[in-house]
Amino acid sequence: MNDTLTDPEALRARHQLRLLEVEHEGVPVSLLPNGVYGFAHAPGIREFPLFQKKLSQAFETHKLADGSVHLVGFVSARAAEQLASGRESSELDLYPDAWEDATQVACVALARVSQARPPSRDNGNYVRLRLEQLQ
Repeated sequence: MNDTLTDPEALRARHQLRLLEVEHEGVPVSLLPNGVYGFAHAPGIREFPLFQKKLSQAFETHKLADGSVHLVGFVSARAAEQLASGRESSELDLYPDAWEDATQVACVALARVSQARPPSRDNGNYVRLRLEQLQ
């Protein structure tokens, strides 16, 4: 599922998510209950913890009812088109907050990510993701 909506709150409602509980803060995403969202500082690794509060340059992360994990962030219009089509492998920069031309909210299935570079920590703190085409 690769969604684009106008804001992360609409995406949370669509996915029927609740904020993760305090006792689950710092727990690796794979061990969290389904149907929650939280915020991550290093989503470029497979096992990353989530937290309740969105601190500066943190990525929103959704764990859907089916257990799939999705990164939420901002992409350019061109990247949003590539993401939505899913027809081919692609590379895109996902930002935790709107940055320059990356103004469209996007939800990227982690299962589709074949490679993720660590956050840049400058120029908007983007994560460069290599995506495989949809099956």
